[in-house]
Amino acid sequence: MRMANAARGAVRGKAEYLRHLERDVADAGVDHIERRRATIQTVAGRLHALSPLATLARGYAVAQDASSATLTSIKSFSTGMPFDSFCATVSFRRLPGM
Repeated sequence: MRMANAARGAVRGKAEYLRHLERDVADAGVDHIERRRATIQTVAGRLHALSPLATLARGYAVAQDASSATLTSIKSFSTGMPFDSFCATVSFRRLPGM
């Protein structure tokens, strides 16, 4: 009888230990997923800030030459050259002679 009780106690102890391990593994998985989600959200926010659409939404315009290369400086322009300009709500084309 004592051996049986001792065996049952040992089994119960091991079962409790396994329940704790199961809970710890589940919690670790959730923590890992939450950390990954936070990292992805941070990177997505940084990526959005670099987006040309975000630039336009902040009130800037983007100018491109005839080959669609972005004109990043006043030095990129020459007198009479055609270019396209894009802003958040409208785009227009500047043609020579205009």
